[in-house]
Amino acid sequence: MPEFSEYERTVCHEVNGEITVMAPFWEAFFDVATNVAGKDIASDPPLACDMMRSSDNSNIMVYSTLCASTAASTSSCAEHPEYERHVRNTLAAECALKHGKPVVRLRLGALRRHLTPLCQQRPSIPPTCELKHGTLHGHQGQRVANLDDQATISSVQTGFWKQSNSIFRGILTQENTENIPAIALDIHDIGGHCLEFSITEQGWMYLHRASLSSNCKQVGGHVRTWLQNIEQDWTWENEFASKILLPQESQAVSWHCPLHWLQRFHDDNSKHQARGPSWWRNKARFAHITGENVYAHPTVRNTQRLGGMRAARWISDTMACVAVDEENCHAAEYLTKTISTLLADPTDWHAVAHVPEKTDECAHVLDWPSDCGLATEGNDPGKCLMRQ
Repeated sequence: MPEFSEYERTVCHEVNGEITVMAPFWEAFFDVATNVAGKDIASDPPLACDMMRSSDNSNIMVYSTLCASTAASTSSCAEHPEYERHVRNTLAAECALKHGKPVVRLRLGALRRHLTPLCQQRPSIPPTCELKHGTLHGHQGQRVANLDDQATISSVQTGFWKQSNSIFRGILTQENTENIPAIALDIHDIGGHCLEFSITEQGWMYLHRASLSSNCKQVGGHVRTWLQNIEQDWTWENEFASKILLPQESQAVSWHCPLHWLQRFHDDNSKHQARGPSWWRNKARFAHITGENVYAHPTVRNTQRLGGMRAARWISDTMACVAVDEENCHAAEYLTKTISTLLADPTDWHAVAHVPEKTDECAHVLDWPSDCGLATEGNDPGKCLMRQ
């Protein structure tokens, strides 16, 4: 790299018998420099020892082997045993003997003269920070003397799903107002609990992502990709649900019949099979957000049939078998109890019995947010496909 190093000052090293050029070599204060110019003291050849400047910008260096001969350096070595091992076993033995002695080094490393070695570079820190950090809608910040002072908020955009809320929609617009806008969630909002803001190179702060997962670990998508046009997605999903629900509502199906409800929670791919999120519950829960698209869910894309479910096998009008294996639904005691029920007073009420008694109950909540129908490994509830 000729723009950084000078050919005549090239520093080389040997690895397994091969000579390799170190270019550029930012030697800093490790004494392996060559005396090409002949200006350094011939009696002090490079020893590959650590050095330090005797003073700022001075060519007089001082050997500085931290673990040599002083109480303070001994303490330093105790805290850094690996460094001490290299000082004792890797560096030349005379490095410790040279500790504290001066040596002249006019040139260090192989860098060109106008370049500063790495360990001598210092950042430029201005006395005051002149950078104006941008905030929402491109408003510029102002210097304040007290960070504890609270400013009066006069402009607030409220509602995560509100179409006119340019901040939550990630829209970069410059509002003609002297008041910096604030944002707030509506009391009836769902979502907006995991927000990630970004700042452009021009100093504009904007809402970048909004994760809809409950634990905020799922990375949300760019709000300008999905939230700006959310109403279009709701419209499509609402029309899809309506095409399925309207024929069902027009048919003479009595939902007072328990068997219809049992069939809803049985995986037979029927048109009445339960879905998650439930369209009817979406209408009851979120119509205040989705408006006329009542069957759409604000945060979950589409809806899926709840799979992997089996309705109980009915042995009689008052007995249902909930065992996974059908063989466990046959027993002499079940027949005896069924006959006894049939011979009993027909005006008596009988509670439905679920057999066998020791069968584990399904504790899954069969709707959003616990189960949205998408297949998962094992017996876990169906996952929900969040918008992003």
